[in-house]
Amino acid sequence: MGTLSDHLGPHVVVTSGVLVAGASSVVMAFHTDTPSILALQAINGLAQACVWSGLVKIMSAWFDARNRGVVMG
Repeated sequence: MGTLSDHLGPHVVVTSGVLVAGASSVVMAFHTDTPSILALQAINGLAQACVWSGLVKIMSAWFDARNRGVVMG
């Protein structure tokens, strides 16, 4: 997902990932069958993976190298 963040820009990827993860969580609340919940959880996990790579890129631009560990921690 880092390549996608490099290609489209981290702000677009983070925003899209947060929206998709939130939507899949809301839709998951209305399903009771296991296959649907597993599929929605997989979509949620992929969306969260998009968010993480974009956030790392955004945070590295905002903070210098010696403070990144503290900020990300």
